[in-house]
Amino acid sequence: MAKFRDIEKFHNFLLCHKKPKDYLGDRGFSLDTLAEFQVGYVPPFEHHWMSGRIIVPIFDSYGRFLDISGRKLPPIDNKNDVKWINGKFNYTSIGETSKKHHLYNLNKAKNYILDKKFAVITEGYFDVFAAWQAGAKNIVATCGTNFSYTHLCLLLRYCDFFIFAFDADSAGEKARDDAISMIEGVVAYDFLNMPSGMDVDDFIKRYGKDKFLEMIEDKL
Repeated sequence: MAKFRDIEKFHNFLLCHKKPKDYLGDRGFSLDTLAEFQVGYVPPFEHHWMSGRIIVPIFDSYGRFLDISGRKLPPIDNKNDVKWINGKFNYTSIGETSKKHHLYNLNKAKNYILDKKFAVITEGYFDVFAAWQAGAKNIVATCGTNFSYTHLCLLLRYCDFFIFAFDADSAGEKARDDAISMIEGVVAYDFLNMPSGMDVDDFIKRYGKDKFLEMIEDKL
C-alpha cells in the first residue's frame, strides 16, 4: 500500500542517489521537473514493494493522492523484467478505484486545458514530463491504460477538442482505434503523427521542443 507521507521521503532519496538521478537527468528531465511531479526513488534497502525503482505518484483531478507507479532502472535484461509496475488503486483517499477512472496530471493540467480550450492526451508519465518542460502544460496521460469513457467525461468538463499523442507502435495504433470508436461524433479530435517507433518523449529529445509545439499548433 502506497502512503502519501512517503512521497517526500522517496523524492529526497532520489536526490541523494546518483544512479536514478543521473538516469533521469540523461533522459533530459530537470530537477525542477522532478520536484514538480514529486518523482522519487525507493532504494533497495527499503523493505517496500517498489524497492529499486523510480516512482511516480499519481493524483486524481482534485489533487488527492491515489497510488504510485514504479519504473525499473536499466538495464532491463530479460523478458521477465517488468519495466513499469503500476499501483492497483485499492486503498486510496477516495476508496477503491481504477486507473481507467483517472488521467495522470489532470490536477495540474486542467486550468491550462481550460485556457487553451484543448487537451493533449498521451500514454506515459515521462511523456507528460517532457511535454510539460517543452511548454505544453495542457497535457495528461492515461495511466498505462486505454482511453476510457470516464476519461472522456473528465475532459469534457474542461474542453471540447482533444489532440491524441499516442506512441507510434502497434499498441499505440490500437489505442488510437479504440479512442476513435469511443469519441467519434461526440467531440472534435485529431492525432499527432509521431515517427515510427517514437513517443512524445522521444520526439522532443530528437527534434526539440519547438518542433513539438509547432506540431500541436498545426492541429489547431
